[in-house]
Amino acid sequence: DYSIDMLDIANLVEHILGNTSYSRCGQIAADITNDQFIDLLDVDALLSLWEPQDHAMATNAYIVSDNGNVSLHANGFVDVLQITISHDVDINITISEGALIADLVTNGTLTNMIIVLPEGDDLFTTSDDFEIVEVFAVSRQNFVDVVLDIPERFLLKAAFPNPFNAVTTIGFDVPNPSNVKLIVYDLIGQQVTQLVNDYRQPGNHFINWDAADLPSGMYLVRMNSGDFMRTQKVMLVK
Repeated sequence: DYSIDMLDIANLVEHILGNTSYSRCGQIAADITNDQFIDLLDVDALLSLWEPQDHAMATNAYIVSDNGNVSLHANGFVDVLQITISHDVDINITISEGALIADLVTNGTLTNMIIVLPEGDDLFTTSDDFEIVEVFAVSRQNFVDVVLDIPERFLLKAAFPNPFNAVTTIGFDVPNPSNVKLIVYDLIGQQVTQLVNDYRQPGNHFINWDAADLPSGMYLVRMNSGDFMRTQKVMLVK
């Protein structure tokens, strides 16, 4: 009809989910980004043509799954989201209300869902067991870097190697956006160096400690974040 409306966006979503198919001419028209693929970038491009978006672009996001409640947390606004989950044959999924368009299709043990302009952080809920297979997100016609493997708790991991000479790697897990400190002390409690003192996003983090300028001996690595505090011993041997 030579005009763009919400039905066009809905039809494009249905095509990506495999519920409908375009003719050859329809496929050419649906590939708005001209990259030979019909995907979320085309949905977002069509969305922008229908109603230009002026919100802050998201570049990073992470998924949280808490007792069957799945939410998305981003540093901006996510326009379009596609999630694939695996599960048993029978599953009951409720997509959160408020999105412009939200639909899903289940084939056997896989469910694929697309959410356009989600309202708020909550995405869907289910009381059944499932595993997130992959997530694609788009903001302002750019893919968003989405982290899936979010730790469930704070953790200071064992340094490796330990003993070491003169560089060791220390890992730590952050389950939610937090201020994190990672400080090294000597055995009499004096601060030797500060490895981390900043705001960290959820995920698995690693940092290298180069102790080439320090004498051999035992040192204490302490991690603090809110009420969490853990200390481990490391041995520098030269």
